[in-house]
Amino acid sequence: MPVLLLTIGIYHGLMQVIYRSGVIQRTSVAGLDYYQGLTLHGVINAIVLTTFFAVAFGHATMLFYTKREPNKPAAFISMLLMVVGTGLAAAAILAGKASVLYTFTRR
Repeated sequence: MPVLLLTIGIYHGLMQVIYRSGVIQRTSVAGLDYYQGLTLHGVINAIVLTTFFAVAFGHATMLFYTKREPNKPAAFISMLLMVVGTGLAAAAILAGKASVLYTFTRR
């Protein structure tokens, strides 16, 4: 999941560079306007990817130091909650209800 999110974040970062350099003249590409892409890039790379990595690193650290696997049901529930939360945030961003980076606003 983190690699997929990183790929999406990198794509939107690249699209920002192309847009800001003037190569793309339209304000909307692939159904997303500039600020939706900017918000998606920022939220995925700064918040979501970092959280997924920190949780995975925590599980790996617990396994290494305690020589015991983390509680699998708890790990599954935490992963499920992170995926659902990411999906809800992405739905708000893609629907145009959350834009301008981290500021969730109503239009």
